[in-house]
Amino acid sequence: MRHLSGIWDASQGVDSTSPQGSHIKISTKNHRLLLLIIIISSSALGPPYIPISCLKGKGSEEGRIALYISPPYLLADGGRHSCIFIQLQSLDGDPLPAPHEVWVSLSSSNLEVGSVETPIVIPEGEYLKTAYFSATQRPGETVITASAPGFTPGRASLRTFDPHASTSPPYSLRVYASPSFIPAEYGLRGNITVQIVDSEGVPITAASEVEVKITSSNTSILKIPSSLTIRDGENYGSISFSTLGVVGRTTITALSGGFIPGNATVSATGFGGPPTRLSLSLTPSTLLPGGSIHDSITIQLLDSEGVPTRAREPVSIYLSSSNLDVAVVERPYVTLEPGRHYTTARLITGFKPGKTVIAAAAQGLETSLATLEVRGSTPSRLYLYAALPMILAEGESREVLVLQVQSREGIPMVSPEDVEVYLASSSRLVGDVPSKIRIRRGESYVKIPLRSTLIPGDIEIIAHTQDLEASTATISTTALPMNLTIEAPSAVQINQTFTVTVTAKSGSQPLKNASVSWGIRGGELISTEGSTGSSGSAYGVLKQTWERLELSIEVSKPGYRASRVEKAIIALALPSPPPEPRLNILGLEVPISSLIITIAITITVLIILYLYLRRKRNKISREIDLKDKAAN
Repeated sequence: MRHLSGIWDASQGVDSTSPQGSHIKISTKNHRLLLLIIIISSSALGPPYIPISCLKGKGSEEGRIALYISPPYLLADGGRHSCIFIQLQSLDGDPLPAPHEVWVSLSSSNLEVGSVETPIVIPEGEYLKTAYFSATQRPGETVITASAPGFTPGRASLRTFDPHASTSPPYSLRVYASPSFIPAEYGLRGNITVQIVDSEGVPITAASEVEVKITSSNTSILKIPSSLTIRDGENYGSISFSTLGVVGRTTITALSGGFIPGNATVSATGFGGPPTRLSLSLTPSTLLPGGSIHDSITIQLLDSEGVPTRAREPVSIYLSSSNLDVAVVERPYVTLEPGRHYTTARLITGFKPGKTVIAAAAQGLETSLATLEVRGSTPSRLYLYAALPMILAEGESREVLVLQVQSREGIPMVSPEDVEVYLASSSRLVGDVPSKIRIRRGESYVKIPLRSTLIPGDIEIIAHTQDLEASTATISTTALPMNLTIEAPSAVQINQTFTVTVTAKSGSQPLKNASVSWGIRGGELISTEGSTGSSGSAYGVLKQTWERLELSIEVSKPGYRASRVEKAIIALALPSPPPEPRLNILGLEVPISSLIITIAITITVLIILYLYLRRKRNKISREIDLKDKAAN
């Protein structure tokens, strides 16, 4: 653009020089024309060239967020579940310890199904964190998303099921009184039981705590609390009442929002005559399966008119169940003590729905029968989830296994009783689990800790128990690669001290707090560091004592493959003395030192010869003097 080479600052009015050396003087009046020339020239030449690499951001992902939900199927029970597992991974899918504190934001796509805890902070050096999911009581599906700056986001879906999907609304309160006929004597006690059932009479468990209001139509007959509570996961609740010594009858009514009210009648009568028969009642008479214990059996002593009467002497009552798969009585007999008109016994439900006849018999008394029905769906299988496909072989315990009870169709269920499950690991050299764990009554799942060793590999875990289908899951452990670099001189002087630096990294990430072991031959370790610092480096001060020093450094850290680096350091030869000066004497190159030594020797010889000759001369002189004296 030679025609623009003389552009100048018009506002200053200063000359500019063109490449040809000619001076161009442009007045401020022509600055608009100059601007027009610039625009036209730029349009003709096209837009300036800008490299795409300057416009496109360079990829800076540190890794990715892998989101796992275990168990992925939950009950819409309004509960809080620690089921969201957030793992940092490299782009290759290996676990990635956080290079710095990572803040992870989570969201739920369907808040009508549930919300998720957010944010979650993964500390530096950690690669796994869990978050809570708060379920509503509305079943459905939601997608959980997790994101963090510098990481590819992760997503996973979660589905909740209606805890009462197999039941038929509307739901009702069924009320039982035991006993329903009671002597009108002050202070005698009985029980009121309120049970939740569906429209077909099938017992259902409370999805949350149910507060039930209790009323009595005749407050002069009984003294009874005004409410009772059916706990979360329970099917019924009970309270006790006491008589006020008045003959009559009253209707006990149970009410609670969302349920059809129920009632039962309690009659207070006078004591009857001699006992002639037993009366057995079941409260409740319909129960859920699952091996739980219930105080359901009431055996009352009646006279011939069906009026309650006292025992005159101890009465041994024998109990039995016709179908042991449905229910069994806890004890085969109970004793009705003298002066009492009834007693209670417990039964244990099985895991099989059905009916059984409970019988009570005693010597001299008419036998009584009652039918117990066990209804409702029960868990039929265990399902073991490996929450993560891979963890680090770091020798730590992590709750990465989840065991759930399910129906045969795979729907999560609430355990009707405490279920003890046996566990085993296929390779204890790689990782191990507790020998057994318990899923508590009213719970759907339990987390299981897995303790890894420092040896990577695959583990198959099996979970099994009585009357439920067993399940297995496989999880892998891995050790991340470690690369070492060493900084040290290649050659030093004998007895010289010098510094060696070893740096440990996994990929581009420095490894701090890694153990460092130093080995040396041909030298001394003056001082060394036993672990790496925040930069992944450790330092040592060494002394060279032999011509060849061999250095070996081994670095290890749980979760990483141990690595070794070696280096040889050679001792330098001593410096040669400077060449000796020489003199040219008669064409001969004579070293000055040799000349000096020769001269010194010559002088010494001459001095010795001089001294010898002088001594000899003195001796001769003395001899001559003696002869002269002798002659005189």
